[in-house]
Amino acid sequence: MSTPNADDFVFTFPAPRARDPTPRFDVKPSITISSATEQDLPAIAEGQWAAFGEGVFTVIEPPHIRAPHPERVSRTVHRLRAVLNSPHTKLDKACLPDGTLVGVAMWHVPGAPIRHVGQRDASNEHTEQDRDAWEGVDLRAWKAWHGGESETRKRVMGSQTHWYLAPLWVLPEYQGLGIGTKLIKHVIGIADVSTPPMPMYLEAAPNARPIYESLGFEWVEGIVLVRNAPSKSVSA
Repeated sequence: MSTPNADDFVFTFPAPRARDPTPRFDVKPSITISSATEQDLPAIAEGQWAAFGEGVFTVIEPPHIRAPHPERVSRTVHRLRAVLNSPHTKLDKACLPDGTLVGVAMWHVPGAPIRHVGQRDASNEHTEQDRDAWEGVDLRAWKAWHGGESETRKRVMGSQTHWYLAPLWVLPEYQGLGIGTKLIKHVIGIADVSTPPMPMYLEAAPNARPIYESLGFEWVEGIVLVRNAPSKSVSA
């Protein structure tokens, strides 16, 4: 098998998908954006598998080494807990009025290290459970998914402090309803009013590019898009 590379994986869902001509909802569902909590982690684990699909996870967690489902959920939750508790990340969720989680955006906050917080860090594995959480994962593929973009981001952004989106996903049955856009706008509203305003970086499949361009992102190269910080007017 060839070694996966960063362009084999993108960190935002590949919208738009083919639409079912039959309306899925009589009324467009109301969506609330808020910070994820530890209680959300099992739903986030299951949701990312559904959103990115077996095309990604057959490579990252090959079926022949994949744990039984309950154990797989438990291990993924353990890894996600480290992401949730990191000072370098902001983990937002999109929920229906009944609390059902239908989308997630994970941001690396300004000043976070270039290294993706989802990468394995053996220096932070202090217990058997920490180490066991990586059983069933193809670490070479995982590094390509969560680490292959670091050099590109470093080259594109240079020394600029910025927000970095990775990953963004929405459950397939809720795509096309503007939920991903709402998740991104939530942090655009933070980035634009900060002092100074902050640029934003993400990687997306070509068919998703128009969505991000409508939010002010500009294509740079390959799968890279950047939203430059707006200029703040200075009062006389």
